[in-house]
Amino acid sequence: MTKPTYEELEEKIKTLEEDKKRIEDETIRGEKLAAVLETAGAVCHELNQPLQVISGYTDIILYNISKDDKIYEKLKLIKEQTIKMSQITKKLMSITRYETKNYTKGKKIIDLDKSSQ
Repeated sequence: MTKPTYEELEEKIKTLEEDKKRIEDETIRGEKLAAVLETAGAVCHELNQPLQVISGYTDIILYNISKDDKIYEKLKLIKEQTIKMSQITKKLMSITRYETKNYTKGKKIIDLDKSSQ
């Protein structure tokens, strides 16, 4: 058995350092995802409670007023927006990976569409 050359040892060290960096990056990414998932779960839980109340009362009022009533269209808009918010909370609960997108002033935010596919 021959001893490895200096170049072979250098290459092995370089490979090990790259592997270490990759593992560290994956660990950080996993920790970020865990934090996002925990936050998303808490936010969804807190938002869904009042959202259901707003949606329910809006349904009751819409059922009991005429389509000609001056607030009917506004109530329909409220109902549509509660549906939209519900869809957002479902995306939050469906996050499976950590994907970001550019926001403003160099900031990044989580990309709900990409993260929840």
